[in-house]
Amino acid sequence: GAKSKIQVTYEGVEDHFLKTHRHVNENQKQLIYVGSLYPHKNIEVVLQGLLKTPGYLLHVVGARNVFQEKIQARVKELQLNHRVKFHGYLEDQQLIALFHECSALVQPSLFEGFGLTGIEAMASGLPVLASDIPIFHEIYRDHAVFFDPHSAESFSIAVQKLEDKTDNQLYHAKQYVEKTFSWKQMAESTVEMYHSVLQES
Repeated sequence: GAKSKIQVTYEGVEDHFLKTHRHVNENQKQLIYVGSLYPHKNIEVVLQGLLKTPGYLLHVVGARNVFQEKIQARVKELQLNHRVKFHGYLEDQQLIALFHECSALVQPSLFEGFGLTGIEAMASGLPVLASDIPIFHEIYRDHAVFFDPHSAESFSIAVQKLEDKTDNQLYHAKQYVEKTFSWKQMAESTVEMYHSVLQES
């Protein structure tokens, strides 16, 4: 029988994320979340975590829909209005500008297909705080700070760990993304895969 050949190719990150340079400002106590606000995205743990992490602001970037209204109501209920700012959809260049103002991207999902936004953040030199789920470990390796997505306490500790991230670590994360997820790299590995399949047939 024919051996099945499964080759996983990831999504690629656009060059303009890799070409940008973020200058870290010690006073940047701003976190950013990018994506939909479906329940499995687990933004609740971030809101609870903000209560335990004074001084941090959260930017929420994504299309407006019914879930956003729910989260806005939740923000009011937790009295976090002055610490959470909602943005609609942003073009890449606007997103990069916001990345430059922030201290980390947060990805609190309970389950996920892939983490392209985290890759874009790393490419831009921004640290990533990610929930401790297998897909994020597979994609981000040791370049993210992981936390338990069911624990606001764990999230708060992860935010504090962020403050120890060095420029050198961020540079390595950027290089890792370039080597693994740039479109050029994707194209090369796809071509290699075709060559190896053709040689065997």
